[in-house]
Amino acid sequence: MSNLRGGLVAGLVLGALAACGGEKLQTVGNTVGGSGGIKGMGSAGKETAGEATALPDPACDNDVRDADETDIDCGGTICVACPVSASCKRHADCASGVCRAGLCQQSTCDDATTNGNESDVDCGQDCTRCEDGKVCNTSADCQSEACTVGICRAPTCNDGEQNGRESAVDCGGGCAPCSDGQSCQKDGDCASTLCAAGRCVSCIDGIKNGGESDTDCGGPDCAVCAVGQICAVDDDCANKLCRSDPGGDGHNVCLPDHCLNLEVDEDEIDVDCGGSCDKCGSGRKCLNTTNCEVGTCVDGTCVELCDGQCADGGHCQDGECVYCSSVADCGGFNRCRAPSVCGCSNGYFVCNAP
Repeated sequence: MSNLRGGLVAGLVLGALAACGGEKLQTVGNTVGGSGGIKGMGSAGKETAGEATALPDPACDNDVRDADETDIDCGGTICVACPVSASCKRHADCASGVCRAGLCQQSTCDDATTNGNESDVDCGQDCTRCEDGKVCNTSADCQSEACTVGICRAPTCNDGEQNGRESAVDCGGGCAPCSDGQSCQKDGDCASTLCAAGRCVSCIDGIKNGGESDTDCGGPDCAVCAVGQICAVDDDCANKLCRSDPGGDGHNVCLPDHCLNLEVDEDEIDVDCGGSCDKCGSGRKCLNTTNCEVGTCVDGTCVELCDGQCADGGHCQDGECVYCSSVADCGGFNRCRAPSVCGCSNGYFVCNAP
């Protein structure tokens, strides 16, 4: 009986192999046969070692849903995450990080997932600011306005970062006042109590900054400037005398007191003009043309050429603007060449048109 049963089994196996035509087994993505594999039967009924034939692995760009993809060419452990509305099995299958009811969902600020541009779960960037202890990328992600080493924390005045209401790192905005040159938003942010153009400045820092007209002087906040220093208005000067630079540097300077005493003194060439004072106007004495405010120096006098009109009430005569040189010129025949035509303008006497 046992011999009969064994013969029947052997016959069934041989029959099955014959029905397969002796072909070797194949499997997708793997090999069958080879060393340690399934053996086939040769034409002589002898066992032969099966040779493996491998089919290609599934691709993520073949427009076919294969392997462990959750949708065509996306999801699973191999391919990229899927877009919104694609099929999914878990959050990781979706680019938005949200898989619900088998479909990838659009990220929102209440989906209990860190996605979009959030720095932590449903907070940061376009969502609400994060509480202390949450992950952050910038201070703007945090309710405390302080992101320290990637975590929202209550700001302090010694954390080495500009956060909270600080105008610069650990100063201003309720912390210690900032030094000269540091950023500020108001005067109270600065040790100098002077914030100008967003920087702390002072009247003793050796730098021309803020509203100063010259280094550490002039302007609305610092002390008045001394003689020879640059000024913009009379109030910038200790003697309230801001005039054009006699040296011709193109800016105004504070002139000496003697330039307003209606006398010819110090280094002046004429009354309150020349030398360290203003240049001399037309009709005033000069040594050379550089002493003259306008025109040229002719025979020791500043001459302004004219064609019918002169500035400051001067009289155009024979192509020249003529002015009085002193009060003695008024009331008689003199440089004005007519009596009673002399008047005062801008601190000196001029010839008025008859």
